[in-house]
Amino acid sequence: MSDKGKKHKKSQTGGSPSQDDAARGDSPRARGGLGGIPLFGHLAEGLTAPLEQITGGTLSDAVGKLSDTALPIVEPVLEPATTMAAAAVAPLQQGADALGLGDITGLVDGGLLGGLGSARRSSPAGLRKRGNALIRLSQRPNKGLEDHHPSFGHIVDQLLPDEARILRFMGKAGTQPLIDVRTKTLFMIGSELLLGDLSMVAEMAGCERPEQDRSYFANLHRLGLLEMSDEPVDDYRRYALLEVQPAAVHAIESVSKAHTIFRSIRITAFGSQFIGMAFDLDEYNAGGWADDGRRDKYLGKRGPHGKKLTGSGRGKRSQELADAG
Repeated sequence: MSDKGKKHKKSQTGGSPSQDDAARGDSPRARGGLGGIPLFGHLAEGLTAPLEQITGGTLSDAVGKLSDTALPIVEPVLEPATTMAAAAVAPLQQGADALGLGDITGLVDGGLLGGLGSARRSSPAGLRKRGNALIRLSQRPNKGLEDHHPSFGHIVDQLLPDEARILRFMGKAGTQPLIDVRTKTLFMIGSELLLGDLSMVAEMAGCERPEQDRSYFANLHRLGLLEMSDEPVDDYRRYALLEVQPAAVHAIESVSKAHTIFRSIRITAFGSQFIGMAFDLDEYNAGGWADDGRRDKYLGKRGPHGKKLTGSGRGKRSQELADAG
């Protein structure tokens, strides 16, 4: 073909190489994988094309087959190498924590050494081997144990700002009231749920999106930081604020007879330890909700629900601040 014919053929596509690639359904990133750099794109294409012709699949498929084939051969060497690498990373992790660099153990567990054997490590035999290794490790004296759970760093990465506010608030204000509204029936047989898990925690904590509080609670419960309890709070008067909320009023008025169930939401022991490590509560007063300010006075030795009061003797006046939780 003459030069004139070649030029005429090129002009049919519209000109630029990027437009030609788009017309063919290709892109520089799909061919080269290096941000559209022509030189590296052609090099990558020239290297991967012969391999794809030989294996009959993509390069990633070939690497996967190679990894599965080589794993039984390299596993006897891989496990000691992983153990040695983990021991070497431990001092580096302490330095990274001091500098605030976060978790670097993923370079071993989730990097090349962990990636090659990830499928085998997650198998029943692999889990049994790793579990027995932890038992053997627990029998060795280790003076470098930390005073907090190693998962705390990962938990922080899985929190939203509003969820952090909820944890800080409950860490200071304690257990909070929670209500369900159900239809009232004889002995509550066949009762239907009209409104569930209504609370004022998100509003009191100052969350940006308080309407998402149930999603926040679900994630915090998944992380083991808080729990929904069927036990009510000590002071039943705290439920009065929830019963007059628009959502509760609408649910109660939607049926002829409704029944309000008093529940609570509270921080777990694991969550309490996490809050103490992750948040500064010294100068935080939970927006004034940490103390209800009633300063109730009771006569006798016991107050509401049979709770023993602080006092000097029987029959004398005792005073106690209402328990927030």
